[in-house]
Amino acid sequence: MKKATVLQQHVNTLAKLSSSPGKAAPDLGRVATALLQLQRGLTDERVLAGGHYMEEKSLLQAYLLYYWPVSYQQLMHMLRKLPATAFNFPKEAGISILDIGSGPGPASAAICDYLTKEQGIQASSLSVRLLDHSPKALSLAKHFFSRDFPAVSTESFACNLEEEFPPSGGLPAKQGYNIAVMGHSLNEMWKDDSAKREKRTVFLGRLLDELMAEDSLLILCEPAQTKSSRELIAVRDSLLAARNDLDLLSPCPGAGFPCPALLQGEGTTCHDEGDWEPVAPATRLAQMAGLNRTSIKLSYFAFKKHGTGGPAAPERQNAEDGTFTARVVSDAMLNKAGRTRFVLCDGKRRFSISAKKGEKAADDCGFWKLKRGQLIMVRGAQARSAEGGPSYAVAEGTGIQLLG
Repeated sequence: MKKATVLQQHVNTLAKLSSSPGKAAPDLGRVATALLQLQRGLTDERVLAGGHYMEEKSLLQAYLLYYWPVSYQQLMHMLRKLPATAFNFPKEAGISILDIGSGPGPASAAICDYLTKEQGIQASSLSVRLLDHSPKALSLAKHFFSRDFPAVSTESFACNLEEEFPPSGGLPAKQGYNIAVMGHSLNEMWKDDSAKREKRTVFLGRLLDELMAEDSLLILCEPAQTKSSRELIAVRDSLLAARNDLDLLSPCPGAGFPCPALLQGEGTTCHDEGDWEPVAPATRLAQMAGLNRTSIKLSYFAFKKHGTGGPAAPERQNAEDGTFTARVVSDAMLNKAGRTRFVLCDGKRRFSISAKKGEKAADDCGFWKLKRGQLIMVRGAQARSAEGGPSYAVAEGTGIQLLG
């Protein structure tokens, strides 16, 4: 029998914790109905976003068995893209993690797994503090961590983050937190307020100034929906404009602002995409609810406070020799001329690179293997004239190097 993955083991624990007394497994029919209600409430008009939906048992169970593994995989995907400098903080006194708007803890669970299994850090040196307005979600998170992360010190604090931050009573770590994460929670704060951008920026400023240590890591992860993604980008721009103590580690290959996506109109956004690890019963629930789950999509930014290194400076941009470092920010698109193109972003501008099917140069340099979210180094691309901005074509001798 194939050994269950770490994520599958976590979901198995969550299934047991969320099942009704006396039942070995959840009723998937009821969970699928609740999942569809939850999905509709968190998209479109987003009537459930920012509400107390996790206090309702059926919706909490649907979240645990479907959205929890989605959120976990999103965080793991972006953690693996961070540069080595992201984790350059003193570890002698342990690593403290603050999970803001934690719900039942998928983001901090992903961080703990990443640090222990991929960075080789002892679980006993980790401490997690969970903040959320749902006592039920926090209680379940505590039970989950006691089972799947018994060596990790875990505490929870129920509070209304819009009204009480930092919450009173025992929250700050002695020297400040090493990692702070907000997974799908910033977009729910002040969501109907016309000044939400300013209030979210002030909130993050207080977090950075009052609770975070030197050389600490701030992670903001949001849904890939156009509205929430653009709102997150706007906060990114505000933070970079207001502070000089932040390095933008990922995903942008540079810290230019305003973000080029915001300058291209209301329909333009930027998000990443990664592979989906099928887990039971999430895959079955998606089928039952009519949801198409083949990948994970997310918008995120990772900042280093007073970073000692930061990301490597992007290689020079040279329109003559076609040399640039950029992130792939689109899927492959076929234009009327029969050319396949990808949209790229170097942190200051969005532009395209294209090739025609059958071109040997495109095969040789790996053009057809490009995917959304990849950071690439391109050398020797050919400049093309194009309406609306710069454009490049793969030519003989063009090289494409995958950086991350």
